[in-house]
Amino acid sequence: MDANYFNVISYLKSQFSRFSFLIVIYCDRGHHFNNLEIKIFLDLIGISLIFSFLSASKSTGMIKRGNRIFKEIFTRGLEE
Repeated sequence: MDANYFNVISYLKSQFSRFSFLIVIYCDRGHHFNNLEIKIFLDLIGISLIFSFLSASKSTGMIKRGNRIFKEIFTRGLEE
């Protein structure tokens, strides 16, 4: 299944209903989170979206690792 904004929002809603809301999502300016629909959704539920700077290689690596884990969880959730 394609990870477009609708699928990302649906998955986040399902995860928030199962667990709890996040306060902040850190992102590396990937297209899944860098769009108007995601920004509106996160603003409605009070979650801050923080993009990393491209020049901070150490933090970008941590964010990429976190995104990889999130992507694995996301794709596993879509497969179920």
